[in-house]
This record gives sequence, structure tokens and C-alpha cells, in this order.
Amino acid sequence: MEKVRLKLATQGQAVFFIADSDGKQLAKLIVDIIEGDLIVAALKGKSGSLRSKLFNAMISYAREHYLKVIAFNRFVYDKLKNDPEQFADVWDENSTYRE
Repeated sequence: MEKVRLKLATQGQAVFFIADSDGKQLAKLIVDIIEGDLIVAALKGKSGSLRSKLFNAMISYAREHYLKVIAFNRFVYDKLKNDPEQFADVWDENSTYRE
């Protein structure tokens, strides 16, 4: 079972990622954390199940740290938009997706 890991970098950047047993990244979610917002910059990975695991880990992190998610990634935006009540505590429906 793939485990989601979090790598915090300096200046508010972070990467949620899933790696194989050799350490090769299979999927990653790149975010910036700025003034109470968690801004989703990019999501890379071909597998929908891996991307969903990264999404769930990011939502858990946002809840634990009282952050609001701003989604500039289509996959993340669609997941939030499809169930706004479930994510109301971490997402403002007026957040806009931009390609």
C-alpha cells in the first residue's frame, strides 16, 4: 500500500508525494502555504487512485492546520466542487480555478 509523505520546504512550499519502494515518486501534489491558505499549484501522477490519496492527505493537512484550500488544479477543484458541503470547512466555493 502506497503511503503519502509530506516534504515541507522553506518559504511555505510543500510537496505531498507517493513513492515506490526504490524511492521513485509515483505522484505528487505541490502546494504553497501562505497566510492561512493552502494553494494547490500542481498535481502530477497518472493514476486516479494515487491522485485521490494525495487529495485526501492534503485535505487532512488543511483541516489539521486550519487552512483554506485554493485550487488552481482542475482535479482538485473538481473534487471540491463535486461535494462542497463535505469540504466547506477548508474550501470557499467562491475560489476560482484558473488554468
